[in-house]
Amino acid sequence: MTLNTFPEFYPNPINKGDLLNIKNSEEKIYSYALYNYLGQIFRTGKLIESENTIDRKNLDLGIYFIHAFNSQREYTVVRKLIIN
Repeated sequence: MTLNTFPEFYPNPINKGDLLNIKNSEEKIYSYALYNYLGQIFRTGKLIESENTIDRKNLDLGIYFIHAFNSQREYTVVRKLIIN
């Protein structure tokens, strides 16, 4: 698996009213965790479809990280996410 086959997260930064879109090009099932710089987890879930969205509602302005991984944790990716 190459880096290009990991889920893509956009837009970044996310503005008020935007949804975080996640494109899963291989259509494999990934889990995700969204957490802040202190390591506090704000959301978790599964990326099952080829196109997924996460609402930024109830997320304060700041820097977050989204960690996506498969069930065996063989493939994992962490991306910085900015909430405006």
